[in-house]
Amino acid sequence: MKIIAIIICYKTTEQDIKKTLSSIYNQVESVIIVNNDSIKYDYSMYKNVINIILGDNYGIAYAQNIGIKKAIEMDSDYILLSDQDTIYPENYIESFYPYIEQDKASMYCPVFFDTVSKSYAPIEIKKFQFVHDVSIPTYVEQAIASGSIINVDCLNNVGLMNEELFIDYVDHEFCWRLISKGYKILTVPSIVITHSLGKCQKKFLYKNISIWADIRYYYMIRNGIYLALYFKNITFSDRMKLLLYTIYRCVVLLFIKHNFTSIKLLFKSIFDGIFKKLGKYDN
Repeated sequence: MKIIAIIICYKTTEQDIKKTLSSIYNQVESVIIVNNDSIKYDYSMYKNVINIILGDNYGIAYAQNIGIKKAIEMDSDYILLSDQDTIYPENYIESFYPYIEQDKASMYCPVFFDTVSKSYAPIEIKKFQFVHDVSIPTYVEQAIASGSIINVDCLNNVGLMNEELFIDYVDHEFCWRLISKGYKILTVPSIVITHSLGKCQKKFLYKNISIWADIRYYYMIRNGIYLALYFKNITFSDRMKLLLYTIYRCVVLLFIKHNFTSIKLLFKSIFDGIFKKLGKYDN
């Protein structure tokens, strides 16, 4: 079974990317690093590392697809998708083997420990239904991409990542297409990675929430509106949940940021989502 890891980078430091690389490169056949920038680092001390420099930021979905296509050219059976800040434990890949060999899922996911909130992320059993108290392997309807192991065979039927979304909801939209085609996603709570969500934590309405850069709110809100209005394979109930979740993010952006830039981004994100103006943010 040939597994190739794909790590997506954007303006990361050499020290940070090498932390991620060092934690996984001995566990897979090869590692493909796709840089959404023009930064060059030396990976000659690692075996079987392919470094692809895109020279500009084309979005996480585009970069993932570049890596996926390269992995398919290399006859990979499975691909591991990874962000630049995800750290993997020893025997991470090996821990999934019993489930891959015995199960018929097409995507296998861990639980992640959020280094920003200092807590374990919930499992997303249903769309926008987050559960904390699951301790056994469980089929889910959505999961984050980083750390996920995907069977290459399903991609011919499901397709690659949606590049029009650029970033945010890329992984969820892929999961929804996967489920709609009859494939399964298995989350294994005993397998844990470290990952970071947002830049920091702030209290909002008596609850600690992750805070993102302004531009990320643009993509979250725009893509949330677009998918709620136009994505085919979700129920009316799920559309309403997605719209409510997006409205909540609008409120967070206004009350946490409350500056001219954030207000401008808010109105642009709503407009662009309704009128299908996707891709990279355009001033």
